[in-house]
Amino acid sequence: MVIRDETRNWVPGFSCFIGVCSSLQAELWGLRGGIKMAWSMHISKLIVETDSQLSILMIQVAATTFHLLSALIEDYRSLLSKPWECSMHHIFQEGNKCVDFITNLSH
Repeated sequence: MVIRDETRNWVPGFSCFIGVCSSLQAELWGLRGGIKMAWSMHISKLIVETDSQLSILMIQVAATTFHLLSALIEDYRSLLSKPWECSMHHIFQEGNKCVDFITNLSH
């Protein structure tokens, strides 16, 4: 996860090892960590970009009551509902090279 300011300069970022999991789980954990970091930094306007369309769908529209990842998704939704401007957008993997580089550091 990478957080950039309004001029696209890198502010903070992080990577971590979460063990054996699916790509969806890894994406959701990374998004959650970044959102929590942004909230703790008192960022009031946030645009989340991810190359995972499935993550966006799971967070924004899917009924997840009985889903294996429901607790993680609901936690993410509660973070989005805090008093700030936060939106999610899909980008292609080619536009996400910085995050891919950081992700590969955790291997």
